[in-house]
Amino acid sequence: MNPQFKKYKILKGDTLSSVALKLNCNEYDLKSFHNTYCEIVDLIGVKFPEHLTELIVPSFEFDKKEDTLSLPKPVRLGFNGKLDFYPLAINKNYGVLIVFEKDNDSQSIKYEINLRYVRQEEKEKVFELNRISKVYINDEEADGIADDLAIRVAQVLYPLQILIDENGNFSGIANYEQIKGRWESVKERIYNDYEGEWVEKYIELNEEVLNEKESIEFSLLSDYFIRTYFNALYSEYPDKKSKTNDVQFPVLNDVSDIKYNVKSEIEEFYDESNYIVINQDGEINDERSKEDLVSKFNFPFYANPDTSHTIAEGSYRGKYFLNPNDRSIEAAYVEASVEVEAVERIKVSIANLNPSSNLDLKDTNSKVSIEGTKVLQKQSHFLID
Repeated sequence: MNPQFKKYKILKGDTLSSVALKLNCNEYDLKSFHNTYCEIVDLIGVKFPEHLTELIVPSFEFDKKEDTLSLPKPVRLGFNGKLDFYPLAINKNYGVLIVFEKDNDSQSIKYEINLRYVRQEEKEKVFELNRISKVYINDEEADGIADDLAIRVAQVLYPLQILIDENGNFSGIANYEQIKGRWESVKERIYNDYEGEWVEKYIELNEEVLNEKESIEFSLLSDYFIRTYFNALYSEYPDKKSKTNDVQFPVLNDVSDIKYNVKSEIEEFYDESNYIVINQDGEINDERSKEDLVSKFNFPFYANPDTSHTIAEGSYRGKYFLNPNDRSIEAAYVEASVEVEAVERIKVSIANLNPSSNLDLKDTNSKVSIEGTKVLQKQSHFLID
């Protein structure tokens, strides 16, 4: 072991706070030092892992609490400036709010969701998503037939296991057979409550999607929680903790993702709550023209030298607060817009419902506020509206 280290044997009744008090340090410094040098399976979250018997601590004494707190702590990245992800202990409940704006009209859907790490499969990680609350549309529990059917059909997906690649992008689903096996019972319950030609057609269309694994995966590209949470955060930031790349995001109904050129910057130091902060800012960089988007084309048709066209305009910005130890999201806000016949904008807010410390994230321009309290999610659809 490095000569700067020594080991503290965890005694019965020890907690993170009691050990920190014994060693004359604050809990964050103690946990951060251990997590920097321990094996991944020994990472400390809110409390000690049950199997953990020893802490890695400095061989020298900690500075006094008031001294260590006054020094800003630099964010350190991995090889080639990679923001590494340590999800083994992740099992978190999130509130998610998604707001759809067009002109002066605004609609929202809210719910809570659990995210849990399951396993590693070769180069991909498997996470499980599970709805843990009712769905609220414009702050009211869904009561219309169309909304109720959409929610019931979406329930067939849960628990949903998704594949995440090395850079933190959604790449597919891992439990397709389970999803397919749940469909018959979900369909039976729907037929017990509803009947008619419109219901038959709705069931038929969704059944076509559920019959193909690739169709479900394509549908999930419109899931705003997945697209916001797994947004290539865990990649390389080679230019002084920053990177510039194309980000695609679903903004318009019945049109493929809008492409933005986005600069992502990791702030040099942990913030006052000891979170890693990532700021994102970008502009639309889509090959399609405004006319293409109005026509709901998924490819550039009018955007060519021989056709009169208007360059599409829009913007993208985001802010992420990451846990300093496992790098999971504590809170996030993403806003993407595009101007077609009117300016259409999507706002996604995610917040850990049980944060490890006080979090105060406010976006005054968009009047979105996350303050460590329960913030739910809006989402347009999982399968077919």
